[in-house]
Amino acid sequence: MAFSNIYGDYEVRMPMTGLAEVYLGRSMTTERAAFLKIGSTPACVTSLSAEARILCDLAGVPGVPQLLWSETVPAHTVIVTDVYRPTLGAIYKQAGRRLGLDLILSLGEQLLSRLEWIHSRSISHGNLTPEALAGGAGGSWQSHQLFITDFQCAKRIDEPSAIWPAQQADLKALGAILIYLLGSCDSWDEFQKEGIPEGAEIPALITTFCECHLQVEKIGKEICLPADDAPGLRLLRSLSEVMELYMSILLQKRMTRQHLLPKPYDLPSRLWRDLRWYLAAVADMTVDFQKVVIEMIYGFMAALSDVVPCYRLHWLGNLITLADERGRVDTDNTKEEALKRAKWGWREHYNTLEVELMPMSSPQILS
Repeated sequence: MAFSNIYGDYEVRMPMTGLAEVYLGRSMTTERAAFLKIGSTPACVTSLSAEARILCDLAGVPGVPQLLWSETVPAHTVIVTDVYRPTLGAIYKQAGRRLGLDLILSLGEQLLSRLEWIHSRSISHGNLTPEALAGGAGGSWQSHQLFITDFQCAKRIDEPSAIWPAQQADLKALGAILIYLLGSCDSWDEFQKEGIPEGAEIPALITTFCECHLQVEKIGKEICLPADDAPGLRLLRSLSEVMELYMSILLQKRMTRQHLLPKPYDLPSRLWRDLRWYLAAVADMTVDFQKVVIEMIYGFMAALSDVVPCYRLHWLGNLITLADERGRVDTDNTKEEALKRAKWGWREHYNTLEVELMPMSSPQILS
C-alpha cells in the first residue's frame, strides 16, 4: 500500500511485524513513540473510523491504548495510539507455552478490571483473543500492565436488552483465554477448533495480585532522542527513568496491609511529590509537552493501581487529580465527556475503597 510518511505531527518509521496494518512512528514535536493504523480500502476506512470513535469514548480508561490523533480523508483513515507490545500470544510462546497459575490469575484479574471499565461505557470488545491483549511498551514500569487492543470489532450498545449478551460474550472469551493459557494446545486456532474440554472449570480469580515479575523482551527498534537533546525531550526521558526506578523499588518491597495508609514521607508520597515536580516543569511549555507528561504520569498511576494494590487508595487520589489536569489541557471536545466519566469512575473506586478501609484514616487527595 502506498502512503505518505507524514500524517499530521506523526512520522511513520517502520511496519510492526505480526501487527497487520500497524506501523511504528513518532511525534515530530515530542519524539513520543506511537502506533499508526493506516487504512485505504473502503472496509479498512470504515473499521478504523469506528475504532477511532470507540477509543474516544474510552478516553481515560486504564489498560486501553489512548487515541492520540486521527484523520479521515477520502483516500485513507489514520489513527494514532499509544505504543503497546508484545501481545499475550507472543509472551505465552516466549515462555515455552507455560505460564504459572499465579501469573495467569493475576492477568485474569487485570483483564476483568479492564472489561468492567469498558462495559461501564456500554461498549463491548467483540473479538478478545490472545493477540488482542498486549503488554505496555512505555518503559519497564509499563511492562507489568496488560492492555486490551484492537477495537475494530467493538460496538457501542445503547439498547439495554442487548448490553448483557454482548458483555457476556466478552467474559466468556476471557474465560476461554485463561483456559487456553492453562492448557497444552499448540495454537489459539487449534484451541478454538477443539473447544473447551468437557467439565473444565475457569479458575476463581484472586482479588489481589500475586507477585508479578513478568519480564518481556523489547520488540522492535527503540526510537532514540535527537542529537540536540532539547530540554523538553530531556525532561521526558528523565521522567521515564524516574518512573522505572520507582516501579522497581515498589515491586521489590514486600507490602502488607499496614502499608495501606502512607505517612507524609512514605514512598508513595515521595513519588507523588517528584511527579508533581514534572507537572510544574512543563506548565510553561507547549500544550503538546504538557499532554505527554500528564498522559505518562496518568498511565503510570493506573499501572501502580494494578500491580501495587496495597497503596491503591493513594494511587486513586492521584488519578482523580490527574484526570482534572487532563481535562484542563485536552481541547478535544470529543473526549470531554469520556474524560469526565473516567474521573467519576476513579472517584467511585476511591469512595468505595475508603469505606472499606474505615475506621482507618484515609490519605488526602492531593490537588
